[in-house]
Amino acid sequence: RDSIDTAAKKMNTKVKIHGKLNRYAPLKVDGKFGLINDLVDLDMKVSIKGLELPLLSAYTKNTIGYFLTKGQLNLTTDAQIKRGKMDIKNELLLSKVEVKPYKKAKNKLSVPLESGLSMLKDKQGKIKLNLPIGGDIKDPKFDIGSVINLALGKAMRTASLTYLAMAIQPYGAILVASQLIGNAASAMNAKFEPIEFKAGSAEPVKLPDDYFQKLTKLLEERPKVQLSICGVATAKDKTALIRNQLAARAEKERIKLENNKNAKKNNKNTENKKPPKKWEKIIISDDKLKDIAQARTDLIKNTFLNQYKVEPDRLIGCLPLIETDKTAKPRADIGL
Repeated sequence: RDSIDTAAKKMNTKVKIHGKLNRYAPLKVDGKFGLINDLVDLDMKVSIKGLELPLLSAYTKNTIGYFLTKGQLNLTTDAQIKRGKMDIKNELLLSKVEVKPYKKAKNKLSVPLESGLSMLKDKQGKIKLNLPIGGDIKDPKFDIGSVINLALGKAMRTASLTYLAMAIQPYGAILVASQLIGNAASAMNAKFEPIEFKAGSAEPVKLPDDYFQKLTKLLEERPKVQLSICGVATAKDKTALIRNQLAARAEKERIKLENNKNAKKNNKNTENKKPPKKWEKIIISDDKLKDIAQARTDLIKNTFLNQYKVEPDRLIGCLPLIETDKTAKPRADIGL
């Protein structure tokens, strides 16, 4: 064992610890650390297997705002600190995690932990997560709790978006865009590719079978995840409905003229006829548009239920939406 002289400008202390945490979880720590002009240098590798997560609750309640009420942790860490600057890479395998919010926490995650866990848990209740941590411990404002909080939130968003984008390719363009712009809420409220509808109707332009299969598989692999389905009516629907009613009026007039036995005679005496009455202005009510939006929601839900045998409690509808943007497409949005 090397002796430690804290007064020395440089030191190179080797560390090797092989043991168990809380009697059961194997722990390995190998590396070295030192001080150079009072700045920490460290090169350390750590591995932990089967650590009971409730043991960490006293720390996590203030760091991330949650008690860890159940679960196990496997951890592999490669920690580098040079001149006080941290570069720490963590690989976590979490099993059967359950949490409870701590209302008095000073630090809180930027994403709801419950939602993140639901997205990341596989069928066996396991979560794999890469958690890089960086920062300058020389900074007077440096707070390790805040650093871990931000890193964990980012890691969960990145892992969730990556999984979702891969799971539904080639329909993950919206999710990839969310990753690129770093949308904080994008993972937990992700939107997938919408289903487009013909303007003025509840008839879809296309119902891609492979897309529905991928979404169904996603629900199978993530038992806690639910899909939201939101029918949307737009300005294009209103235009199409007006056009359809005008066409129906014109057709009605045409039939009326054809059935008039004296049409030719009346045409010759048009100068004695009263001018035709003007048609009333066609008004498309919001209720009519909402009916179309709701019908779109119902069609998508029924497709999942009847063709792909998705359980009803995995599908959540929303209030019919109306968008006034003239460029917006008639559609049903699908998301988490």
